[in-house]
Formats: sequence, C-alpha cells, structure tokens
Amino acid sequence: MSSIGSYVESRYRHTKQRGIPTRCNCGKAVDRFTSKTVKNPGRLFHCCPMGSEKDKTHLFKWTDKAVVEEIEDFRDLFGVFARGQFRSFINQ
Repeated sequence: MSSIGSYVESRYRHTKQRGIPTRCNCGKAVDRFTSKTVKNPGRLFHCCPMGSEKDKTHLFKWTDKAVVEEIEDFRDLFGVFARGQFRSFINQ
C-alpha cells in the first residue's frame, strides 16, 4: 500500500477496516480468493484463512467494495491537499 493509503488507513484504525485488507482482527494475514458460488461467480474477495463470509469474527470483504473505499479515501485526502489543509488534517 502506498504511504498515502497507509495514512488514510490510520484514520480508520479504531473503526471498521476500510480499503483493501491485509490482516484479520485475529492477526492472521488475509488472502484474495475468487468466488465459485452460483450467486457471485468469479467475484474476488479477501478472507482470513480462519473465516468465511458468514463468520463475522474473522475478516471477509468483497474486493470490489474494498477498492471503492480506497478510491473514496484517496479522493478525501486529495481534497485536503488541494485545499492546503494537510497540517490541520494530520493533527485531528
């Protein structure tokens, strides 16, 4: 992840994980898989090796949703840079 992505990610560290995940709350690294279900054929997702979509204790996240979050966070950060408010944004 880029330093910009890392910075934006740190804003959400204490809430729900935003963007493309790298680790589950249990500490295990997540992997990217391809769905083979009838409902979501070929759809990419990130998952903890210990969990599944229905297991809410371990990470499961659709990759397309994660990418949208990455774009939203980058857009927000770019807006801060464009307005020249980066210093005050860091001190939040």
